Amino acid sequence: MDELPILLIAKKTANRESFIRSLEAVSMNYEVVETLGKFHEAAERTKAKVVVHVLEEFERGEVAVFHHRLVRSEQGRSMARFLIYRGTNERAISFGVDLGMLRAIQAEQALSALGYTLQLALKAHADLEPDLREALELTASGDCCMGKDTLELQKAISKKYPLVENLAIVAAYSLLILNGDAEGAIRKGQSILSRSPTNVRAMTLVGEALIHLGEYDAAAKMLMNAESFAAGNPSRLALIGRIAAHTGNAEAAKKCLFKSVEICPVIRTLQPLIAMVQLSDEEKKSLNDLLALRLSPDEIKSLFKS
Repeated sequence: MDELPILLIAKKTANRESFIRSLEAVSMNYEVVETLGKFHEAAERTKAKVVVHVLEEFERGEVAVFHHRLVRSEQGRSMARFLIYRGTNERAISFGVDLGMLRAIQAEQALSALGYTLQLALKAHADLEPDLREALELTASGDCCMGKDTLELQKAISKKYPLVENLAIVAAYSLLILNGDAEGAIRKGQSILSRSPTNVRAMTLVGEALIHLGEYDAAAKMLMNAESFAAGNPSRLALIGRIAAHTGNAEAAKKCLFKSVEICPVIRTLQPLIAMVQLSDEEKKSLNDLLALRLSPDEIKSLFKS
């Protein structure tokens, strides 16, 4: 486990030095990257499989863009990612391969030692049964690439592991997307929220299901609550844009549309929003230019299908 190369993305802060000492205390092989722009070269060179991102002094929107783009990439899908939400390390790390994935052991339970916490989290991940590990890793790109095959696979595996919340959420999405069962999706999401009130994926699931039922006020409240915990999710922004368009707030809808595309275009959630928004010729050109930087011609074409 100690041979896994680790990239530590961290600015020059006092906390960074404590994290470095913690990694060295358990003999972890690491390299420090101070800017997001230097990450990909370092990842290629080191063949790193683990990323630890200290969010202190990074701008929240920049972090959201970086991680959502990383999730879409081949490089990113082969990595385990850890996000330190606060420089004090009081909440330690969120373990997994995307914002809001599995929560790791909290720092106070690990004597505020990042290296020790990472050891435990990596071992827990390595010890997962192969099909469960594969399914959880597939949820990494669930917000960006939620295809029918992925949904069906995770729906089946969720039956084997009924207590794994992220799989349960994906299974509920399959009810919603493949079968149109909004009520079932809401029941599942609310059941998860009763146990984990800050699960932003469950909030987003419930919010989208409420949109399906036309309950826009309740959907807006749920989605904005999720944004307060983890802003910048492109699917959720597109859903909020749909509510804005439905209620006649065209400017807010456009703002959500462009922000969602800038972060990471998600065809499933963007397609309905694009159909609802009236764009000027200049805005259409700007949108197409943004899309061309992020999607293939076929993917762009699918966005504009009626």
